[in-house]
Formats: sequence, structure tokens, C-alpha cells
Amino acid sequence: MGISDTRYQLSLFAMFDYESVENRLGKMAAKGWKIESTGVFFWKYVRAAPKKKKYAVVFSKDTSEYNPYPTDGQHLLRKLCNDDGWEKEAEWKQMEIFSTDNVEKNLETDEMVRLSSIRRAMKKTFIPCWTIALVGMLFLALQNMAGLYTGNTQDEYGTLWAVIITMYAAFVSAAVLISYRIWLKLSEGSIREGGKCVSARWHRRMQDGLCIGLFILAGVYLLGDDISYGLSSIAYVLIYLVILIMVVIITNLFGSYLKLKGFSKKSNMICSGVMCVALIILALIVLKASRFIM
Repeated sequence: MGISDTRYQLSLFAMFDYESVENRLGKMAAKGWKIESTGVFFWKYVRAAPKKKKYAVVFSKDTSEYNPYPTDGQHLLRKLCNDDGWEKEAEWKQMEIFSTDNVEKNLETDEMVRLSSIRRAMKKTFIPCWTIALVGMLFLALQNMAGLYTGNTQDEYGTLWAVIITMYAAFVSAAVLISYRIWLKLSEGSIREGGKCVSARWHRRMQDGLCIGLFILAGVYLLGDDISYGLSSIAYVLIYLVILIMVVIITNLFGSYLKLKGFSKKSNMICSGVMCVALIILALIVLKASRFIM
């Protein structure tokens, strides 16, 4: 299979925005691309015959990126779906993704069970990650505010912008968490009235807009920075961004490798956690030695 037969696509879906996952995969299948694997940032597709397919996402408490083998619960879920004409295509975090050639067919799911499954999945990944981001950004903002207040800073312009950007990043984190709570309440109300979980597409658009705003703020800072600090500021931002992304990617790849080798869920989680911490410590040591940390 050549390079032209594979395609990687950036896929930053929120866990509760399962409809966007279903729609994206359906559009890709119609264009002749079949999902092969899901990653932390990018999903891999392989070329296939264009086909109209319908996708359905099922949340399973047994599904995990750390489980080496399908559990009894997963086997049962897949058998029930197969008997109903649905074929398993992929899995992502707590999602099991199925497809069928019958585009008029719906995968029968109790909406209250779906909502409970989504809530359980969000507590494992989405809420802790965004909460850590919120607390971290607030801490950095307060730290920089203290530097401005006490005059303990060599670059007031840069420190002021650091406060603005970290406060905005904290606002983005809080907005994402609050929007999930709004979606949850709206879905609960819809289900009580006999409906289903409401669409979360608006959350994706809001999140993308806020993130674009963050990059615009960072760009304004870099463009307005003094020329004598310009290159170092750009290097500083890029290096930290690249390190963060690489730590996430390497840790995810390491966990996938352990999963393929048959490591238990507990052993995989422990080893992946140790790997993540070790990479962060190593990065800090290298940056300190390179004088990127003053």
C-alpha cells in the first residue's frame, strides 16, 4: 500500500460529540476512505471503494486504549451489533464504532443508557484533562501577576502578555467544561420529554473559535514584541509547544505498543504514566541545560 493509499486527518473531537464522529466517518467512506486506526491527534484512513455507509457510536465501560484484549462485555456488545447488521470498524477511548451499508438503519440504543455511558466516559478523560488545564493556566496567570506586582520581572511587556494569554487559556478551559455541563442538562431534559441526546456540534464550533482566538492573541504578542526579543520569544513558544505535543504522542504510542504486546490494563497505565513523567523531567533537564529555563 503506497502513500497515496493512506491519509491522516486531524480529529479533535469532544467525547460527547459522537454525532460529529459518525458524520465524519460517513463522509470519508463516501469519498473512498475507510478508517483504519484512531490516534490521539490524527486518525488514519486507507483507500477503499467509495460507499455510502452509516456509522454509529456506542459507549462501553469496558472499552479502553489500555485493554490488551476485548473483554466479555465487548464481545457481547459486538455480537449483538453484528446480529443486527452492524460491523465493528474502530474504537476510540470509550467509543466502539460500528458501520452498516444500510443507510436507513439505526442502531437501537436506550438514550438514558447512552447518556449515562457518556457521563461515565467524560469523568475518565475529558473532565480531568480540562480541569488540570484550567488550574494550570490560573496558576501561571497568578504567578505572572505576582511578578508584575512586585516588579520581579525583566520584561514587563512579555509578562503582561503572559498574564493575558494564560487568563484567556483559563477562560477557554472553563468555557469548554461549562459547555459540556450545558449539553448534559439539555440532553437530560430532552430525554425526559421522550427525545434523545441533543447535538453537540455547537460545542465544536465554539471550541475551535476560542482556540483560534488564543492563537491570534499569541500572534499579536509576537508581532508586537521588541525585535531584540522577537526570535527568542518565538523559539520559546515553539519549543514548549513541540515538547508538549511530543510528550503526548510518545506516551500514546508507548501505550499502544504495550497494548499490542499484551500488557494488562493496570500495567499499561502504570508504565505509560512513568513514561510521561520521565519525558517531562528529561525535557526540563534539557531545557535547563540549554538555558531555555531561566
